[in-house]
Amino acid sequence: MYEKAAQVMEDLFARDCQFAMATAQDGIPSNDQHMCYLKIELVDGFFYQDGMGYAIDFSKKTARSFPFEYDIVPSL
Repeated sequence: MYEKAAQVMEDLFARDCQFAMATAQDGIPSNDQHMCYLKIELVDGFFYQDGMGYAIDFSKKTARSFPFEYDIVPSL
């Protein structure tokens, strides 16, 4: 189930998560003193697609799926 949930997450979010790194010539990272690196470590999460919810624990590499219907209620 973990692999399936990870694939769904990639399908949903990969296009939207593009990280850019300043580079010099030939793809070698720049020595720009103002450049910083960011490391993101996912712990757990929830997402849904096509009526199925996925709860995923990245640290344990486990996931569960369940039927999920969302009801969006606009706020005033």
